[in-house]
Amino acid sequence: MKKLFANFSNKMRAPSSAPDSGGPTTAGYKVKKRKMENLHKAAWMGDVGKLRWHAMCNNDVNKVDKHNRTALHLACANGHAGVVDFLLSKQAKINLFDSQKRTALMKAVQCQNDLCVNILLENKADPDLMDADGNTALHLAAKIPSLSCVIMLVKKDADLNVKNLKGLSPLTMAVRGDHIAVTEFLLRKGADVNILDKHQRLEQNDDTQIHPFLLRKGADVNILDKHQRLEQNDDTQIHPVI
Repeated sequence: MKKLFANFSNKMRAPSSAPDSGGPTTAGYKVKKRKMENLHKAAWMGDVGKLRWHAMCNNDVNKVDKHNRTALHLACANGHAGVVDFLLSKQAKINLFDSQKRTALMKAVQCQNDLCVNILLENKADPDLMDADGNTALHLAAKIPSLSCVIMLVKKDADLNVKNLKGLSPLTMAVRGDHIAVTEFLLRKGADVNILDKHQRLEQNDDTQIHPFLLRKGADVNILDKHQRLEQNDDTQIHPVI
């Protein structure tokens, strides 16, 4: 039990913004600049001057490439906030999907480009659109984890309890990854602690180290997975609570 307490305490101190294996190193687009059209190449490179020239000559900032990526998608994936501002000023469509049904907002979240996320949300990007797997931007932010993106999305009324195609909510993503700060924030903002995935499991990770925390937040012990029930004993009370 002492080891369990130590592990939980260490996680409490760990920064929630550290990327996991699904972080920005794997979330961006793979591009071949030599094969990109000038509009998309300029957006990827962050060249506002070339974009301005292109917009004056062609006036088609919403043109897509063979992967259905717009200049806005590419700018957000590469963190070029100035380009995002410019494209939106030229009526770039903000909620278009790429070939994976990901929006520019989703790409900005995946790549943890906070400034781009903020600009998009302030310009009415829809946080509740779903990608090909049924994930919203909040699912992606909770899984990384990116607490800053989670906070921005929740402030814009992102659905806290939406489920993806696997029946998982953003809270599930956070709990399964042991992302304590994101879990605490979502619960504090009203995420349903007893929401179930399609396999009828309470949000939990495999080693159950986060269970006492969830129980203190109101989780119903009677709906814990029958294969992973929490051991109830007197030592439960020593676990820290946020």
